[in-house]
Amino acid sequence: TCVKLRQFRRISVGIIVEVSPRQFHSENIMREFGGCTYILASKRNGTLYTGVTNHLIGRVWRHKQGTASKFTSKCNVTQLVWFEAHERIESAIQRETSIKRWPRKWKLDLIENSNPQWKDLYEELTRVPSLPDWAK
Repeated sequence: TCVKLRQFRRISVGIIVEVSPRQFHSENIMREFGGCTYILASKRNGTLYTGVTNHLIGRVWRHKQGTASKFTSKCNVTQLVWFEAHERIESAIQRETSIKRWPRKWKLDLIENSNPQWKDLYEELTRVPSLPDWAK
């Protein structure tokens, strides 16, 4: 079973559970899923890195700090451009393995279909929502 962000259009095989970035970030959602498959990029159509983790936000933060992988550090691959959450880490690993075997064009299409502006999704996942007027 895969979890996709609401704005993502492309889906792999499995049941989709739609969650917003805010819901995904919450502790309850993070506990429900066993792993995430993700793609980082150096820039639009730049160097790509496909990975898997059981804690997406922490892993991407480590990539941004240059401590997660020698490859991503050397090539400055730090923008989270695509991800999907899985109920089991084994599913996430299988998806990562499969994507790594894909031709580059397929990976670019996967990113373009779900994130056409190549926004850094890490920023969206870690953004603190602003307080409503009544709470200020």
